Amino acid sequence: MVHRAGPLGRVPFTIKIDSQFGKSEDFFVFAETLAPHQTVPFHKHHNAEEILLFEDSGASVVVGNQAGKAGAHSLVFIP
Repeated sequence: MVHRAGPLGRVPFTIKIDSQFGKSEDFFVFAETLAPHQTVPFHKHHNAEEILLFEDSGASVVVGNQAGKAGAHSLVFIP
C-alpha cells in the first residue's frame, strides 16, 4: 500500500497486523522505509499510543519536550 496524502504521500508501507491480517480488533502494525532526512510530521492519536521500532541508527526523535537519537533496533513509546 502507499500513503495517499500529506508529507508521507507516495511512501509505500506494508500492513503486518490488522483486522484482516491477524484478526486484531484493537491495533495494527505496519512497516515503512523512509529516505534519509525524511520525517514523520507531528500528529496525535487521541485514542491510542504509538510505538516506533527503528532498524537503523541515527534517527532524531522528538516526543513532547524530549529529544534524542535512536540507535539501531531502538523502540520508542509515544503515549
